Amino acid sequence: MRRLFQVSRRVINRNLNSSEPSWVNRLEPFSRVFGLDRGSAIDRRFIEQFLFSHSKFIAGDVLEIGDDQYTYKYGKNLRRTVIFAGSLPSGRSEFYAGDLTKMETFSEVGKFDCLIATNVLNFIYDFDAAVQGLALLIKPASGSVLATVSGLTQISRFDYERWGDYWRFNDASIRRVFEKYFDSVETKAYGNAPLAAASIMGLSQEEVPANLFEHHDADYQILIAIKAASPRQR
Repeated sequence: MRRLFQVSRRVINRNLNSSEPSWVNRLEPFSRVFGLDRGSAIDRRFIEQFLFSHSKFIAGDVLEIGDDQYTYKYGKNLRRTVIFAGSLPSGRSEFYAGDLTKMETFSEVGKFDCLIATNVLNFIYDFDAAVQGLALLIKPASGSVLATVSGLTQISRFDYERWGDYWRFNDASIRRVFEKYFDSVETKAYGNAPLAAASIMGLSQEEVPANLFEHHDADYQILIAIKAASPRQR
């Protein structure tokens, strides 16, 4: 019933505050919460595409930053699951309130086959130290990090006013940071000009043509995904 109410409210919001006509006549976005009050956030489509395409790595001992939603949505043959630096335990995973930039807060957590960190580094001021923390948390021979960072997006006011929303990346900048701590780094940029404009204006996935999600333009990066493995020994 609650789910039905939420869906109905989003449809009403879209109808009452239509994205037509031209956006250039507006001084305010349609949404300041990434379109979540109108439907599903545009960048979430890309996050889920990336994780689905790399789901074979989400197995065994898995740590996810913030919560364990993607661990259980895409993971198979899970052995141990951990939520790190989240706000609430889930009841199905171990919970550690640590800090990626401070090794002493996670030195006893262990090493993992897979670490999921979706849109985390934008909100950590010392993101370089946080990437090193990711490297320290995976198994040297077999572990992988699956991470995403934001590119062309609005500021998250919720995060900005609590712990900070500091950074926006492109594929070149985030690759250089990861290559300091991993020997194997793959990046993929998602987005294009109309989707970037729609995302910044706060439109939802449901309000843009589906075919736009099939085209990616490296000059308009909404989201950058990273698969990193083989942490460098320091």
